[in-house]
Amino acid sequence: PEFSVFGDYSNEFAVIPRSEWWERYQEQREAKSSALDRHKRNCKVYNQGSFPYCWQYACVAAMANVMSRNLDHVPDLNPHSTACLVKNYAKRGGFGAEGCKGLVEHGCATKAFWPGYSMNRNLKSDRSVKLNMQRNKMVEFREISREGIWDSLVSALLNGHPTAVGYNWWRHEVCALDASFDSERDARAGKAKITF
Repeated sequence: PEFSVFGDYSNEFAVIPRSEWWERYQEQREAKSSALDRHKRNCKVYNQGSFPYCWQYACVAAMANVMSRNLDHVPDLNPHSTACLVKNYAKRGGFGAEGCKGLVEHGCATKAFWPGYSMNRNLKSDRSVKLNMQRNKMVEFREISREGIWDSLVSALLNGHPTAVGYNWWRHEVCALDASFDSERDARAGKAKITF
């Protein structure tokens, strides 16, 4: 795919010891290299409207953020296109893993090819839409294990990786972009604030 990066990035997803969180946080702030910094510079905020597709919108926001590492202008993606194909146009909720799998299988159309909140079933068989979606595919994603999930999430964010996260109590999926701390003591205690 057009925006692929090749190489061994296994250390990029290793859990960072809490004793190093504060230093990583300070380095990220100085370099303005967090996923949140990139989002502010290059990405749009996606609005699911009245559709229960937050799970897909969060994943597309994370994918757009990653694309912004290599692009000056991120395509105006439409998460609605992928959600329609994953749920066969049903207005149903889902999970981040479903959203990521949908991006691997189908890709995501830009708004120029799949307008707004369109539920037009003819779009899925339109050749130009299919080609457009192929240009905006996710190649790989990683699910965070429930074991040690907090440390894994904070580590991913400190490494600059946006992460789609679902909150059962909120019944909502969002794109986590930043982990911050009030003090070094809070960092060592694992008291991070997550920004969406």
